[in-house]
Amino acid sequence: RKVSYFSPYSPGFSSFREHRSRADSEGELAGSKKRPGTGAGLRPTSLTPGLSPPHLPPGIRVDPTDTTAGSAPGGSARRRQAGRGRKAWLGRAGRGQAGKGAVSRQVTPTTSTLHKTSRLCSALSRESALAVSRPHPGFRGGPLKDATRSAVLGWVIARVSGRESPHSRGGRRRAVGLESLRGAILMTGLVLCEPTELYNILNQVTKLSRLTEPNYLCLLDVRSKREYDESHVITALLVKKRAGKYLIPESVDLECVEYCVIYDNSTISLELMLKDESSDDDSADDGKHRIVLGAAVECGRTLTHLTRHPILILRGGYEHFSAMYHFFRTQKIIWMPQELDAFQPYPIEIIPGRIYLGNFKQACDPKIQKDLKINAHVNISMETGPFFVGDADRLLHIQIEDSLEASITPFLRLLCHFIDIHLELNSVILVFSTLGISRSCAAILAYLMHRNGQTLKRSWAYLKKCKNNMRPNRALVVQLSEWEKVVLGDIVTDIQNPPY
Repeated sequence: RKVSYFSPYSPGFSSFREHRSRADSEGELAGSKKRPGTGAGLRPTSLTPGLSPPHLPPGIRVDPTDTTAGSAPGGSARRRQAGRGRKAWLGRAGRGQAGKGAVSRQVTPTTSTLHKTSRLCSALSRESALAVSRPHPGFRGGPLKDATRSAVLGWVIARVSGRESPHSRGGRRRAVGLESLRGAILMTGLVLCEPTELYNILNQVTKLSRLTEPNYLCLLDVRSKREYDESHVITALLVKKRAGKYLIPESVDLECVEYCVIYDNSTISLELMLKDESSDDDSADDGKHRIVLGAAVECGRTLTHLTRHPILILRGGYEHFSAMYHFFRTQKIIWMPQELDAFQPYPIEIIPGRIYLGNFKQACDPKIQKDLKINAHVNISMETGPFFVGDADRLLHIQIEDSLEASITPFLRLLCHFIDIHLELNSVILVFSTLGISRSCAAILAYLMHRNGQTLKRSWAYLKKCKNNMRPNRALVVQLSEWEKVVLGDIVTDIQNPPY
């Protein structure tokens, strides 16, 4: 017989199964009040005093010192007497000494556990993502009275982690399931995405552009069809709206997608906006107002339960992004795999509009130089590029090999000084090496430590977010650790640990 682990409090968690074999329907359980399909008085043991679980009717309270759950006022003596029997039974069952009338229990999470629980919690997180701080109706009193919906997520996690399986094997499995559950709860939601972040997502590469990977990026345009046909961001798909509902293209499988980005015309916030429905300016004070969401946020709310990662809402929408990166506008609707294979990524943007990180091929492309308005190069390779040759004011050429014997330390002060001077002159700088993975990344890390006075660890995390495949060789990492001591006065980052 299968019953809900959280019953009678959380029917939504129906996939946490309790597998029980009944030796005898009488015995120590005979005195307990049974509920159809829920077992006998099963409940979490760590409820806060005076706290009603979210869906209990008004007037019903849970006393953590009592062993019965969700009972109406009155009958305390009967509850205590029945509770003593269940306490004794639970103690013997946990020690493997259950006798006549006892029930053996083992709680183990199933695969559907995380999906169903994630959907339940996604409904709560969608509410909290709107930045609307209103009391949750489930908290009717006690210490969490007037708690917001974000507190509900904490309540769910605390209640889930508050009970251990009486069997060690089931407990281990359940612990693994809870870690995934926490990730499902905390990761689901809406997050604002800066235009620079979307630019870098579009330009990630392995051997080819990552846009060729079917589960890498889902870019959704929720503007009108006319606006979409005029121009849109490359690889973006049009989301149609019918009868007030957004229709996601059938080819999209959001559960497997690493990045899901949604944009409209000009959304700049996830918060609700006050819209004036009055058409007459003179009667604006008396006009009707209503609270609305941006189209991208409204569409994102309907998709949060379909993806394992946060849904990114493009800040400023298409208007802002296309103004910054006009070369990523297109009218093309269908992209063939061969066309994506031939797509030439742009250099990664490190400091918006000022410093870019690329490879030698990109440094030789005149279209990229023109589109990004590059007017200074830092070349950290043995090759010689076609631009700014002989112009020492606009080209810094550091000739080192990509090997474990290479030494970049003698050039770091000159490198930082060169970039500082050009930033003061409002120049746009491209730092590059042969592949743009090792030597150029080491140079960027050194400059970030110098510019911001920060650790190697923090600079590494920032650069990793910008460029997924950055990988300075081991010799360069050791030299960066020594540079950290020069900048900060001591070595802070332990480079013996991953990911260095």
